[in-house]
Amino acid sequence: MNLAHLNLRIRNWAWSLGLLRPPPHRSILIAERPPNAELHALLHAIRAEHPRINVFMLSDAAQTDTTTGLQGVVPLAPWHSTWMARRLLGRLRVQVLIVAGEPAIPTSTLATVVGEGVKLVVIGRPSQQLAGFAKDVALCAVAADAAVNAEHLGVRPDALATDLDSHALFARMTPLLITERAPAKASRPVERFVLANLHRPPFAWLVRDKYEVLTTLAELDERLGHPSTIMCLGNGPSSEDPDLDALPFDALFRVNHTWLTRARHTDPDVIFTGLKDTVKAYPRATLFGFQTEDAARRVTLRALLLRRPMPYFTAERLGVVDFHFFEPYKPTNGAVMIATAVALRPERIIVAGVDLFSDPRGAYPGAGQDGGGYTIAHNRALEARFILETLAAFDGDVIVVGDVLKERWRSLRATPASERQMPS
Repeated sequence: MNLAHLNLRIRNWAWSLGLLRPPPHRSILIAERPPNAELHALLHAIRAEHPRINVFMLSDAAQTDTTTGLQGVVPLAPWHSTWMARRLLGRLRVQVLIVAGEPAIPTSTLATVVGEGVKLVVIGRPSQQLAGFAKDVALCAVAADAAVNAEHLGVRPDALATDLDSHALFARMTPLLITERAPAKASRPVERFVLANLHRPPFAWLVRDKYEVLTTLAELDERLGHPSTIMCLGNGPSSEDPDLDALPFDALFRVNHTWLTRARHTDPDVIFTGLKDTVKAYPRATLFGFQTEDAARRVTLRALLLRRPMPYFTAERLGVVDFHFFEPYKPTNGAVMIATAVALRPERIIVAGVDLFSDPRGAYPGAGQDGGGYTIAHNRALEARFILETLAAFDGDVIVVGDVLKERWRSLRATPASERQMPS
């Protein structure tokens, strides 16, 4: 074992034990030998559309010093421990394992990957090692003359793709990257037990005064004091537009917590999130909005030991979002925030900081062109369409701050309702 490979193993342990924080966002894991041109073209296509996705490469000692020809591919040492594999697959948020050629992957690793719900993708003719997992292959990209051999190994016909164009493969892979892998973290035995017994002894005393769940729009409206003006602030550059200082509001809605270190609008009435880090980071008691009941269960479980109260509601229970509208994608918290504000029917809604990752100043205030774009779970066209349709259905006044969304809103308002065509 060379020194570079030893360093990979040390980093594996540091990530799996929580001693080192892994990169954020979802990940793709690749295993190839020799380098595969179709695989590299596919990864370039994915990265071009979703620059925030991580790519990891399983590398044995012989491969440690090689390169895949892609920038930012992080090598990992193969896992000979099932425990290690499970920990890393979860902590690195691996969605897909792509296998190309004849990489030296332990069969136990493949079994763990499949067992953890990671989708298996094969580029090129499947190896004999994959024969035992052929039924689990979600996508097999092979030349037309090799498709029969793949089917003979047991690959399902609906999983075969004979068009090796990178954009065609990307289209086939997109649903695999978007859909959360199963089993979800909350399905672990210990977490299942805690969730099932959260309101029974001995956990009841922990949550007696901690969680308050608002189940109706009327309850939420009353908690907010029946606001006549709601300001919805996303995290884009226009969230710090000077024009906002002249706009009074009764309730402030914000998303996640990147704004905590900024100078303005840091005392929201509602924070829309799905992150435990946001719940932990905000220093005062406030109301949290989660998208779904499942998201609420995950976050509340992980925030169990926080001492302050944590009242919350979910958009799913309030019925303010049609989640099927976004399938196979998911709405951002910003879209859910706007939908909730509209459902409360105030007299006025102010929207700012919802720049659709299209503002020339960058993704976030002061970040320049760094900070990336939408994560792979979201789609810009669907986001824009949903937000505009939601605001168009609102009976009150709408003030949009930020050139990107404002221009789309102006164009929509200037078009007769019978002629409107939303972004697609």
